[in-house]
Amino acid sequence: MPRAFWLPLLLTAFLLAACSGPLQAPQVESIEFDGYEATIELADVSVSALHAVQCGDAVTLLVTLHAGRLFGAEYAFYLPLHEFWNGDLVLFAHGYLPPSLEPGFPEELPEELVQLQCFLLGQGFALGASSYAANGYAVQEGMRDTHLLNALFRWHTHLEPARTYLVGQSMGALIAVGLVETFPHRYDGALPICGPVGGSLLQLSYVGHVRVLAGYFFPTLFPGAPFTEPAIPHTDFAAFADTVAWHAFSNPDALRKLASIRQPGSDLLVPGGVPLLPGRGDEELTQSLISALYYYVVGIQDVLARGGGVPFGNRLVTYVGSELTPLETLRLNRSVARVRADPRALLYWTLWYQPSGQLRRPVISLHTALDPDVPVLHEAAYAQLVARAGAGDRLVTVVTPAYGHCNFDLEREVGPAFLGLTQWAQTGIRPQLPLP
Repeated sequence: MPRAFWLPLLLTAFLLAACSGPLQAPQVESIEFDGYEATIELADVSVSALHAVQCGDAVTLLVTLHAGRLFGAEYAFYLPLHEFWNGDLVLFAHGYLPPSLEPGFPEELPEELVQLQCFLLGQGFALGASSYAANGYAVQEGMRDTHLLNALFRWHTHLEPARTYLVGQSMGALIAVGLVETFPHRYDGALPICGPVGGSLLQLSYVGHVRVLAGYFFPTLFPGAPFTEPAIPHTDFAAFADTVAWHAFSNPDALRKLASIRQPGSDLLVPGGVPLLPGRGDEELTQSLISALYYYVVGIQDVLARGGGVPFGNRLVTYVGSELTPLETLRLNRSVARVRADPRALLYWTLWYQPSGQLRRPVISLHTALDPDVPVLHEAAYAQLVARAGAGDRLVTVVTPAYGHCNFDLEREVGPAFLGLTQWAQTGIRPQLPLP
């Protein structure tokens, strides 16, 4: 699972110097940005200071660090020294983090994200990110807190970027798409990576289908009714994953049948439809099942609370799979748990967020073909939305044949895609595939 995109922060040397007693009101400053209003408490803002970013054994990048808190979200900016800044800003939107984890910066940054950060800073871009005010499927908070980074960067640095780009990973990719669609006057392009760009409802439906089908093929795995189970803390998920692996190992035929079922409605986007679980062999199929169920067992109660109900329905769905006989198909559809979607939840997750496809800025979207967390079907769904909106010339989709979630190589895939995006924004010339 990808972690958030942060560096360890030491918020020191606070600016609040005038507060002489506990009864004195804190010093504040208000900002308004595209309809968002926020109050910055100066006690939550750190002094600008030089900061060393270690990029390998032999390379250290010096930047100016600005950091603080807003709406309970931590944020940080890394600004190359004046002579090295190219004048552009990149805002990074991080992916899903379990709701049982406290919001804020993690202690360590995964190596692949250290490489991405070093790449962007090494190219001369300023970089900003927010922890979001909440974890879980926090698209609503993520869009607000990432968008407000625009105002916070100007407030801290008194600088106006020449261009601003969005890079989002996993759930953050949907946030990036939502922002570039909603505020095209603020952004010059977006690079969504391995994200649910087809929309929250498509992603939550995927998780829901995996849950009800796992309950059918492995009855003892989920003894209760769908969407009624309490959430499992993310710290306890390893034990649940071992249980899933044991079921799959004990009944590989059931695993293969489950995996072969076509995602409902996918035949409208891809000829023949898309199998529910990706994988080349039982080991990858087992990992795919575990990965998809992670979002259900860890995050389902967060999803229900946010949307005010169940965002998934399968009462009219007919499940079919290449590994099922006609009789097995009949039995499955007679016995599988049926769920009715709540209109309130459908409305909430449409707002947060169903892409429109109405692009006015260039977008390059990356995905692996065998992604068990966020199915590659999202790319076909978003491409169709963009085409229907008449904006097909503003989208480039890159699908690599790898297995895994966000399993990309920086030098061969992510780096060239981002530089292709910036060249597209600057020249207006759509990059050709494959990207150089």
